[in-house]
Amino acid sequence: MARCGDAAAGACVVVVLGAFAWSAQAQGTARVWLESSLDQQHWIEGERDVAQGATVFMRLRVSIPESGLPAPSIGFAGFTADLWVENAGSGDRVLDIVRPAPFDFPRQTLVATRFGNTIKLDDSRDTFPPGMGVRGISAGQGVAAFTPKFSSANPVTVLTFVLTVDDQVGPRGFDIQHQISPIEPPPPVRWVRYYTTPNGAQGVAFAAEQFDARINVIPAAGSEIVTLFAPVVGVSRRFRPSEPSWRSRCNFN
Repeated sequence: MARCGDAAAGACVVVVLGAFAWSAQAQGTARVWLESSLDQQHWIEGERDVAQGATVFMRLRVSIPESGLPAPSIGFAGFTADLWVENAGSGDRVLDIVRPAPFDFPRQTLVATRFGNTIKLDDSRDTFPPGMGVRGISAGQGVAAFTPKFSSANPVTVLTFVLTVDDQVGPRGFDIQHQISPIEPPPPVRWVRYYTTPNGAQGVAFAAEQFDARINVIPAAGSEIVTLFAPVVGVSRRFRPSEPSWRSRCNFN
């Protein structure tokens, strides 16, 4: 059984009562991934080559399965996560972290914090290294009955931010860690919440992710010149990282 509370405030909390196999409630496959753009018009998933000093627009996307669920989804409900940039240059910066409405519920302040060559995007109250704090980015929307701009779109963009890179040549990877179900025995179930009724009843979907976004900073044209013999011959070498710096890990809440 599940009970919906806090509806008058626009929030719905699913309270699990009694003993049952949670895995029987979580069916279907959700998906989370990152996309990048240089102009906020043309978006790609996966890796992208950019020039030194480039500004890259990033967005986090979520899709809910259209079949295989115990009850049909009427819209994304939410999850909580830490997200971070790996192998960041000393001058790299993360700016303008935004949860686009209506996926800005509940209210929180998001900041970028540096830990060595890692930049973590997280709740301002979480000062721990990536994946170690109890808070995270809460990407979600309120109950349809109380949210004028409730979105039933699928997929949805739940987070955007801007990455500016310095002159350090090399890959910038990304990683994400989501909180897991507190009631599921090991191995943990990773999941995404979705609404099944306008007044706030929720379901969960098993989460699969393809989090292979990577930004490769390559040398500007002519920045690497190899001198052979007179006359001088310029050879431009295009950087290609041999190994990806990212790793896939995602624990959904």
